[in-house]
Amino acid sequence: MLPLFKIGVILIRQISKPVSGYIKKKAIENKNFKNICIYCGKKYYNFEQYIQKKFYNANITDVKYSSFISESKSVNIGSEILGEGFIFLIAALFIVAEYKRNSLKEEKKELILNHKLETLKLQISELQKENDEIMKIVLPNKKNIRDNRSFDLVHTNFFKDIFNKFIYQPKKTITEQKELTEGEVEKPLQIIEVNKNENVELKKG
Repeated sequence: MLPLFKIGVILIRQISKPVSGYIKKKAIENKNFKNICIYCGKKYYNFEQYIQKKFYNANITDVKYSSFISESKSVNIGSEILGEGFIFLIAALFIVAEYKRNSLKEEKKELILNHKLETLKLQISELQKENDEIMKIVLPNKKNIRDNRSFDLVHTNFFKDIFNKFIYQPKKTITEQKELTEGEVEKPLQIIEVNKNENVELKKG
């Protein structure tokens, strides 16, 4: 998927200057719009002068500030402010739309996962029912008690015993192997001793 957010940011940067130029042009042609630009430009200029006087040059007393601004300069400032505001509005709407799209995408993923989970639950329930039917045939005298989450341990232990007796042969420990080896060695020795005793008895006889 294309990175729409990055493409949108680049697009906004590219159209910011043309939009600002278009607003300046309309401010010159339209008197009402020009008055709006002049008003915005003067307010911004006065605010800028106040900030500079209050924070940047607070220790300097001989600096003079003027609230006067020419009409052309106020039109330029006002048109730039309106242009930047328009671009900011577009960027904000684009971010909100991208956030909404991602939210819908996550909700869709969550719905798919929930559907898969419900499907698995139904499959497990069907398998449990089939298992119960089989156990009734295999072990008719056993009670197959099951709640919603647990299986009957008797059935589990039954199959486990069958597996351990006939299929699975666990590895013997080192101690058991030594005992078996010693036992295997002792058996031939016992047989030899028995044979010797029989030979001695025959000779005596």
